[in-house]
Amino acid sequence: MIQRIQTIYLFLASVALAMMYFFPIYTFVEKQPDATIKEVKLTIQGRFEKEATTNEYVLAKPNYAKSVMTLAIGLGLLVTVFQFNNRKKQLRLARVMIMLIFALITTMLTSAYKTVNAEGVMNIVTGLAVVFPSIAVVLTALAARAIKKDEELVKSADRLR
Repeated sequence: MIQRIQTIYLFLASVALAMMYFFPIYTFVEKQPDATIKEVKLTIQGRFEKEATTNEYVLAKPNYAKSVMTLAIGLGLLVTVFQFNNRKKQLRLARVMIMLIFALITTMLTSAYKTVNAEGVMNIVTGLAVVFPSIAVVLTALAARAIKKDEELVKSADRLR
């Protein structure tokens, strides 16, 4: 049913992925070829550079792939919540979501690694967005375990009849 603990776990995993849109993955200072220094925030939406005149971050290079991937996984977790009538399908979807979150982590870290290891990058600070996919994996794994326990409980009750 929808009021089970796995619903809470899946919902919180979806919220954790949604929080990635509000926090940077990395912030750093980049030395330009003309010896100017530019502050940069690397987020799930793309690369934001700080304007010298307005002192605000402006989207310099959007990353639609990671943004859409994060949104799709978050929505997939919410869809998994509503598959409570078919626990086997719900368990399978939860396991697929775990693999997709690992794929998101991999793409996120490889692009961050390429950006951070570029020439002229200094003062690298890791943001909160790095933590949220790991939280989503743990919560989705806990949800999968709870779904499996429910399925085993139903099977054992069927044997007693």
